[in-house]
Amino acid sequence: MRKLAFIISIFGIFVLVLVMFFSGEIKVEDVEDLDELEVNSKVIVDGKIVGERNFGEGVKFELDNGLFVLCDNCGIGFIGRKVEVYGAVEDVYGEKMVGVLRMVVLE
Repeated sequence: MRKLAFIISIFGIFVLVLVMFFSGEIKVEDVEDLDELEVNSKVIVDGKIVGERNFGEGVKFELDNGLFVLCDNCGIGFIGRKVEVYGAVEDVYGEKMVGVLRMVVLE
């Protein structure tokens, strides 16, 4: 009986590891795509920054596709630059935004 329980638990751990590795980021193109996702979903967003303002301890960027990106450790001065953002969906005051995990400046 213990051997069976051990085999089932090892199989369960293996399945969880597979799920973790194959659940990648989702490419988000616009606000409608973001609204369909659950909070904490991993996403990739790219676009040109058209607006920025201080938001609490961080900065809130607006992209040319209408998405908003929150960055806690970013400065100001990215307007007009094309960026690629790896992040997670956050719900801030009832509005879904992308919280930055990593931001790459392309231009």
